[in-house]
Amino acid sequence: MAINIKVALGSPFPWSPGHLSSELDYLIMMAQDNPNNIYYLPIPPISCWTAIYRYYRNELEEKYNIILIEDFNLISKLMNSKKIEKIDIALSHVKCLPTSNCRIRSRKVDSFWGNLFHLSSFEQYAVSHFDFRNTQYKFCKLWYENRENFNVPLSKIKLSNELINSIGINPNKPIVLINIRERSLNASFDHDLELFRPAIVFLIEKGYELVDVSHDQKSCEDELRKMGVKIYSGTSICSFENDIQLFSNAVAYIGGGGITHLAALYRLPVIWPSTILINRVPFKIGYTLPCRIKKRIDHHILNFEEHIEFDIMLKENWDFKFDAWTKKYTNDSNLLNMTDEVKKEFEIIPPNSTQLLYTTIDLLERVERNIYSTYTELKFLEPYSTCAIIPELSPYY
Repeated sequence: MAINIKVALGSPFPWSPGHLSSELDYLIMMAQDNPNNIYYLPIPPISCWTAIYRYYRNELEEKYNIILIEDFNLISKLMNSKKIEKIDIALSHVKCLPTSNCRIRSRKVDSFWGNLFHLSSFEQYAVSHFDFRNTQYKFCKLWYENRENFNVPLSKIKLSNELINSIGINPNKPIVLINIRERSLNASFDHDLELFRPAIVFLIEKGYELVDVSHDQKSCEDELRKMGVKIYSGTSICSFENDIQLFSNAVAYIGGGGITHLAALYRLPVIWPSTILINRVPFKIGYTLPCRIKKRIDHHILNFEEHIEFDIMLKENWDFKFDAWTKKYTNDSNLLNMTDEVKKEFEIIPPNSTQLLYTTIDLLERVERNIYSTYTELKFLEPYSTCAIIPELSPYY
C-alpha cells in the first residue's frame, strides 16, 4: 500500500498551549484514522513546542508516524516543495460537537509557517473551514463511539522531584487540577475563589490533592494555601514542561482557558466553568458550566438552541470577548463599541458555586466508578443549567 507524505501546518499562534494541544490532538486522531500516512510537523523554537519535542518525539513517530521537525533548513525545503501536500491543522482549536441546528461558516485559513514562508496560495492546500469542522465532527464522534480504541494518545511523564518538592505535592494522592483565573479573556469570564470554594472543600475532604495550575499570580493565593490547595500558579517553576507533568498525572481538571485543551489531549474529565462557548469538546467525561444569556427587554434566558444562534450571530461580526465585556483587558475601540451594543440587549449570568459543586460531585463519582457513555448531542440540564457531554448520566438533574 502506498505511503503518503504530508506536512501539517499549525496555528498562527504557536506560543499558545491551547492551540498546540488542540492541534496535536487533532493530528493524532487524523493519524489514527490514516495509518498509511507519514506526517511531518514543523515546530517553531518556542518553549511549549520544544517541551513536546523533548517528551514525545520518539513516541509520536513510533505510534503515529508523526515526525517532529526542528531543523529550519529542512522545514524550508518542505514548505517550498510543490510535490509534498500541505494540510491545515491550524483551526483545530475550534472544537465543538455537532448540534441539530449548528451552522458552520467558511473562512480563510491561516498558518504560522504559511505566513512565514509567504505561501499566498496556501488556500489551495488547505481544506475549507466548513470541511475542516466536518472532519472534526467525524473524529470527535468516532472517538465517543469507540472509546476503547482511542485511549490516551500520549504517555504519562513522571513528576519530577523538583516539581513535587517546590509546591509540596503528595504524589500518593489523586491529583485534581483547578484554574481560578481572575481575568476575563476571550470566551471565558473571570473566576473568583467564591465560585470554587464549596467544590474545593468537597475535593479536599474526599482526599484529593488540589493544585492551582494556572500561570497567573492571583489575589486569593494565601486563602487557597490555608484551604490546602497547592500553588503552582505564578511560581518560578511554571513552564509547559511542568504543565505536561501535572496534566499527564492528574485525574481531573476544573477550569477554563486554552490549557483546557491540554486536559482534553490527556482525556481528562473536565469541567469548564464560565464560558460562553457551550459546545467545546472533546472531554473523556466532561461538562461545560456556561454563562447564561438573558434578554434585558423581557428577562428571557436563552435556551440551548437560542444560545447557539446567539454565538453564531455574533461570530458573523466578531468573536465574543469577555475581556471587552468587562473592559479590563482591552483598549480595542471597535471591539468595545460592538460589545456595548450587545450589552444594551443582553445580560450575562455567570454560574454560581452551587452549580459548580454539584457538577464536581457528579464528575468525580464517574471518575471513581469509571463510568463512560457513548456520544450524544449537547443540551442544557436543568435546574443547574449545565451543558454536558453526557447529559443522561447525571443523578442530580
